[in-house]
Amino acid sequence: MTPGLFANKNAIQAQLNSLSARAHQLSRRRDIEAQNVARLKIKAMDLQQSDVTAAKLFSNDLFFDEHGEPIFQAETLEAMEQLKAAEKVLEETEKEMEEVEVECKALMRQ
Repeated sequence: MTPGLFANKNAIQAQLNSLSARAHQLSRRRDIEAQNVARLKIKAMDLQQSDVTAAKLFSNDLFFDEHGEPIFQAETLEAMEQLKAAEKVLEETEKEMEEVEVECKALMRQ
């Protein structure tokens, strides 16, 4: 093996090691974010159900909008927004993981 090929192989291996470490880090972050999404989903669903139950219990027009849908309380709306934000972060992390995977495959073909 010529010195140039050996140096190139080492450079590729260093890049692969770096990408592998990044993939591992992203995988851990994705797992944590997935747990956060699940927790927020449960919280939002519980709050929504509480609001719907209260609306039905009181049967008061103050609890329903013009379409007959229950009006959610501020805490419920905030939980729903937190869930949307967490889902977006999870999606971005998964996209970044895919990009790292593509880079690794490209390097391995060299």
